[in-house]
Amino acid sequence: MTTDLRAITETGGMRADADQLAMARLRHSLVAGLARGRDLLDVACGSGYALPLIAREARSVTACDRDPTNIGEARAVLPSGSCCLSDAGHLPFRDASFDVVACLEAIYYLPDWPGFVRGAGRVLRPGGTLVTSWPNPARPAFHRSPGSTAYPGAAEMVEAADGAGFDGVCYGAFPIDTLATAHRPGLDALRRAAVRLHLIPQSLGGRALLKRLLYRNLTPLSQVDLLPDPFEHLVKLTQDTSGDFAMLYYVGDKR
Repeated sequence: MTTDLRAITETGGMRADADQLAMARLRHSLVAGLARGRDLLDVACGSGYALPLIAREARSVTACDRDPTNIGEARAVLPSGSCCLSDAGHLPFRDASFDVVACLEAIYYLPDWPGFVRGAGRVLRPGGTLVTSWPNPARPAFHRSPGSTAYPGAAEMVEAADGAGFDGVCYGAFPIDTLATAHRPGLDALRRAAVRLHLIPQSLGGRALLKRLLYRNLTPLSQVDLLPDPFEHLVKLTQDTSGDFAMLYYVGDKR
């Protein structure tokens, strides 16, 4: 079944709770810091609402996505960048073209995510950096996104990247006991019941509407800003701690 990409794409106008906004802030800050003074390729860029912030740090920004509407929105917010229609599994770029390849909140939609990792290695220059972020499938009450294919575990990602020529680390962030639901037991119980009964909306728009009913003080994602040192918020994972965090991040350099 073909996935409606717009239904799973975050946009700048989407209103987010505190956890969602903090997660967006961290992943975009991580990319901005790694891309400082370097040439960045943002794969599966979505609407690109944070690209202007990242472009202030990067030497150049190229963004690609397989949805035409997403690319149109990315071009509108980043007219100085290069935006193109492209499938993440078949990157139409020359070998050794970029210093950083980022794929944020998208790798679990790819039909062949290890193939993407290998492709990222091809288009990166020696010493270039791959950075990805995705929800941790080992966390309690994990819920798969509609249209997703596979969620790699931390060790699985490190192994695949190592085989593709990267030396890197998988990190965790947002400990489960620090999330907003951890301080609202009734809300956490309601969320777990909704997951168990398959009542979670199948689009981000539907989930945003549900959040507006359950949460207060929602903020548009367009108001995301950058953290000065995102690595302060990351914890290097071990097998014993991999399930303690809501989000996973891989950062690796091409050998």
